[in-house]
Order: sequence, then structure tokens, then C-alpha cells
Amino acid sequence: MSTPSPFHAAARRLATVGAVTLLAAATPLAVAPSAGAAGAAPQVLRCTRLSGSAQKRCRAQNAANRALFTQLKNTRLVGTRGDDEAVDWLFCANGRYELRTGSGSVGVSRGSRWTVEDARARQGNRWLEGVVSAPGGLEVGVLRRGSQWQVAVASLGRMLYPGDVQKTPAGAACG
Repeated sequence: MSTPSPFHAAARRLATVGAVTLLAAATPLAVAPSAGAAGAAPQVLRCTRLSGSAQKRCRAQNAANRALFTQLKNTRLVGTRGDDEAVDWLFCANGRYELRTGSGSVGVSRGSRWTVEDARARQGNRWLEGVVSAPGGLEVGVLRRGSQWQVAVASLGRMLYPGDVQKTPAGAACG
């Protein structure tokens, strides 16, 4: 067998680099994550090390988190909690959120990363409830019963003072 010339070796390396470049161009998600993934996301639990019913519960938890996240992204919830506090909450798919509670600018929380966790789903996702959290310890409760939405104070895994709100598309607010 003869040894390949330096020209052939360089051509082979170039062909390999070209094939890798074509593969990367054909699968953009393998190269870069989606733009919204860094800012907002449902909490995803690792279920692979669990077995039996624990794994089933873990997967159901992940599905409920994703369902509530999908229904909340790029929306605004406006109404009154059960403790008579007015709320105007904005959740954007890019991670931006703004929570206004009470009147004026007294209870305003803003940030660039929110997540849905501890969600529960019943009746084929017609009944959903979960906690929207953000860095710094912010936690608020969101519930949906059919077409009716409610917000609540989330405390120790419980939803306190649920009150009716209207869910509308966020539109230009999430731009």
C-alpha cells in the first residue's frame, strides 16, 4: 500500500469538515438552543433513575409543568385575588415577566427568567394548577378550571386566596 500524498490527506480533512458543516446546517437545534429556552421554561425533573410508579408520577409532573407553561407564555392575567389584591401579571416566552400586585407601583416584580413547577393536571389538562417561580424566591399560584383562570398566593405547596382573572394575549408587551 502506498502512503497518501499530503494533498490527498488535506483533501480528506477538508471533505470531513465539509460533511460536519452540512450536518450542522441541516440540524440547527443541535448547534444552538431555541431563543426562548434560556429565559423561561417549565421545570423538568429527571425521571430516568426512578422506576415503576415513581417514574410514572415524575413523567406526569413534567407533562403538567409543560402544559401550564405552554398555556401561560405570552399572556397577561388581570383580575383580583381572593384577598382583594388587584393583580396584573405578564408572562413572556422569552423569560420576561412583570407581576403587579395591589395599586400603583407598590408590588411590582420584574425579571428575565420564570419557570413553572409543581403543576398538577386533572381531567385531561382541563384542570391545571401550579407555581410560577423566579429567582429571588418569588412564587405565585396559577389555577385553571376549564376556561376560568385564577391566581393565588403560593405558600408551602398550597394555593391561598384564589381569585378570578382574565387571561389575554400579551401582544406587544412581550414583543
